[in-house]
Amino acid sequence: AYVGNHWPPGPEEQGEHVDVVPARRSTGSVLKPLLYASMLEAGEVLPRQLVADVPTHIGAFHPENFDRAYAGAVPAAQALARSLNVPAVRLLRAHGVERFTAVLRRLGLRTLDRPGSHYGLALILGGAEGTLWDVTGVYAGLARSAQARTPDEARAAFFEATYRTTQRAARAESAPLGPAASYLTLQAMLEVERPGEELAWRAFSSARKVAWKTGTSYGFRDAWAVGVTPRVAIGVWAGNASGEGRAGLTGHSAAAPILFDLVGGLPASGWFAPPESGLEDVDVCARSGMRAGAQCETRRAELVPKAGLDSAPCSFCRLVHADAALAWQVHADCEPLGAIRAVSWFVLPPALETYYRRLHADYRPPPPFRPDCRAALSGAQSASLSFVYPREGATVYVPVEMDGSLGRVVFDAAHRDASARVFWHLDDEYAGETVEAHQLALAPRPGRHRLVLVDERGETVERRFTAIGRGARSSATLPSGPVVQLVRTAGS
Repeated sequence: AYVGNHWPPGPEEQGEHVDVVPARRSTGSVLKPLLYASMLEAGEVLPRQLVADVPTHIGAFHPENFDRAYAGAVPAAQALARSLNVPAVRLLRAHGVERFTAVLRRLGLRTLDRPGSHYGLALILGGAEGTLWDVTGVYAGLARSAQARTPDEARAAFFEATYRTTQRAARAESAPLGPAASYLTLQAMLEVERPGEELAWRAFSSARKVAWKTGTSYGFRDAWAVGVTPRVAIGVWAGNASGEGRAGLTGHSAAAPILFDLVGGLPASGWFAPPESGLEDVDVCARSGMRAGAQCETRRAELVPKAGLDSAPCSFCRLVHADAALAWQVHADCEPLGAIRAVSWFVLPPALETYYRRLHADYRPPPPFRPDCRAALSGAQSASLSFVYPREGATVYVPVEMDGSLGRVVFDAAHRDASARVFWHLDDEYAGETVEAHQLALAPRPGRHRLVLVDERGETVERRFTAIGRGARSSATLPSGPVVQLVRTAGS
């Protein structure tokens, strides 16, 4: 079925004569499930694996979640269901933009006619264009792949979503997404929060199961909702044919209600059965969701694609050497070996921990080093203090404000101790101190710089970065005016 604009058409200037189904429109967040599926297929992420959700700066690109909040670390499947922008960008950077662009082309997105470098990391947030026809076809292919029984069926699943001109060359290749990765992706999409009265759908035995996703483009120009069941695929786009944005036009508010009205009018079609092959049992860490490592005390079995059997083991559970009361970390240079307790501890990096512990009351950070044990540590990186921004070796852009004055860049750090004082030094010159919120606005001159942070206990971290732009060195704990103008894209 192919449904267009209002009928009868209104004034021509309202664009109701325009067929938007084959038109190129910003994809918003509707490509996120495909990235998740591609990384599952490659064994690069597991469904419950924690992925970082912290302030992220990549050059001048500063993605933000739609609610501008951060969870610190969130399971990958949940990040997809909540359509979190920051984890999606970080996962795309790990997966590779060029690689993902090639996957999208093989899935049937014919509008990606430029190299991945043209789209950059914004690709996953709406930095590319797709048509309603192609996007719905790709989602249909995802559903067919999840029900495939043979490799040939898996290959054919996505080729049916594309035009015949692409089938002949593509059939020689392996399927871009296998049944296992497709099925697990649909399972994650089942958890997307529904609109309006559909919010409580689980409370009704008659409710239809739908794997679905919304998307909203920058400037509220495009509202998407795409959903699949074992029998049908439905794609909805709402917006102005002229490209004019409309405040509040989001996939969740404008397109999703139409999607579920259509679902409710179709015969029920049950739910996807797990594929007969391709899913493997693996022990995962109950805390991190990663493949269980030697120090993971609590484990659980999970079904993952075959490639997930070789995924990285848990990096968050590690041995902590502490005193008898587990009040201090110690080592052999400051405590008798017989008095040291080696315990497994779930430890997040300070930058992730700062946000994670706000939402997880059961999280216990590792004990600090006892004062007499710190002196024996030989130049090791701080266990309590870390940078959030910038990354080591990053290029930092120093802006010019709207009035022509020199701008500043806000540098960000995290400390496990909420009351700790941190002292900042730029190129061996004191720049200021922070308490609780460790952010400092600096205006480094163009060139290479060294930023050193020291807390009250003497723990030290440093970053080297290169500043680009015009700036004179200055500092302030809180910026009084605008800082770097950074890109923000709408969520779902």
